[in-house]
Amino acid sequence: MTTSTIYPKLVNSNENKGAAENIFKNAYNNRYTWNQDFPGYTAKVVATYEGKEDIGNVVVTPTLEIKVENIEDPMILDLINNQLMMEINHRQNIPFKQLHESSQFIVKEIDSGVANIEKQGEELASYKVQNDKIIQVNRLMKNNVSVTVDTLKTIDTPSGYLASEYLSTIKDAQKNQLIQEVYSIDEHQKVGGFYILNSRKLYFSKDPDRNAEPEINIEFKDISLQ
Repeated sequence: MTTSTIYPKLVNSNENKGAAENIFKNAYNNRYTWNQDFPGYTAKVVATYEGKEDIGNVVVTPTLEIKVENIEDPMILDLINNQLMMEINHRQNIPFKQLHESSQFIVKEIDSGVANIEKQGEELASYKVQNDKIIQVNRLMKNNVSVTVDTLKTIDTPSGYLASEYLSTIKDAQKNQLIQEVYSIDEHQKVGGFYILNSRKLYFSKDPDRNAEPEINIEFKDISLQ
């Protein structure tokens, strides 16, 4: 039996806004992030895209700057940089109040334990939260492209949860037309006291054949804290 609570009369009430912020804040603070003692790391990177393999070296500094060296293919270099930037964005420890100070949150609906939350402010977005985890993010970009990220599997650590499988759906918001679907599978390795991305496989399908080679495969090896 499912339960659903709808909040049409309370959308602009302090009760609704307070509940929404608490639900989202708890999930936000439950994510795994690197703390202030993060020392940076080095790694060997092996990346494959469209049948091409390139091997290089990666440095992530304590201030979260990225250096990728010895990669010859410019497209693969961009891929590695972009994926590392995405990972670092999720590992950054930014206080909730600092990031969302100018935003307000409202609960649109709670259905079967899933809270649908809308963010209002400079950046419009909506989220689904379940069991103190953000399981869906929806954003409308400036170029009328909508991005939905569904977290499908997570790994719990003593310091918060990590997404291990997630589906990114990119659409033309004006035409409601699908542009691309990317299914990502991540693995993280604990090095010292920190979880570091050591594998990311990207399939251009929402239901990939896991026995097939991914369209993009990035492996980080010989990870060493600085």
